[in-house]
Amino acid sequence: MKRLLLLFIPLLLFFACEKDDDNNNNDDCLNSMIIDNNEHVFTSVAMAEGSCTDDYYYYSEYDDAFCSVAVYLMGDGISLEEFEESYEDYYSGEVIEYSYWQIVGQGDVAVWWLYTESDEYNSLPGTYELNSGDYPGTYGEDSGYALDYDVESDDDPTGYFIDGTVIITETTNGLYKFDFNHEDNNGKSVIGCYDGLELVNYNESRMQESSDGNWINRFVEKRKHLIK
Repeated sequence: MKRLLLLFIPLLLFFACEKDDDNNNNDDCLNSMIIDNNEHVFTSVAMAEGSCTDDYYYYSEYDDAFCSVAVYLMGDGISLEEFEESYEDYYSGEVIEYSYWQIVGQGDVAVWWLYTESDEYNSLPGTYELNSGDYPGTYGEDSGYALDYDVESDDDPTGYFIDGTVIITETTNGLYKFDFNHEDNNGKSVIGCYDGLELVNYNESRMQESSDGNWINRFVEKRKHLIK
């Protein structure tokens, strides 16, 4: 009996250690990106619905509709914030209050502009690859990252993503895990993930793609949103 007991204890320890290893392997998302073996931690995030189109032009034919999604992963010092202002209506004299969203500060940031099928974003989970057009299952050429980026004075990012994939997985409570593995235009590897993104309808707060401004603000257009 004593020999059997001594044999049973190591088996228990073996299975307990194996279970712990499995748990550690499943918890490998550090909410950060790694470049040149340097880790850059994300402290604030946003995943925003952009706009949808009825169709897109592909090889001289119109194909399925698509929607755009902007993803912002930001480190300390840089964030997406809402501001409130007011103005006096020229004709009625009424004071109109409104709000708008704007990226502010200085810090590390990574941005993607994704295109998905137009089905109320049900097809958001999946794999996205680089494409020069606005086609479902791709991310735009402006997607990239910037280190110690100053929103007020800097223009271009540190690097654009010229290759690689983004994988979005739906987790629990309507949240998403965002994994990415890229090569930038400087030949550097950029890998990382963030677990816990929530898709927000910023159409109500007038946040959408813009061609104006520096690199980071081309993703956000300052539009008035009336405060009720």
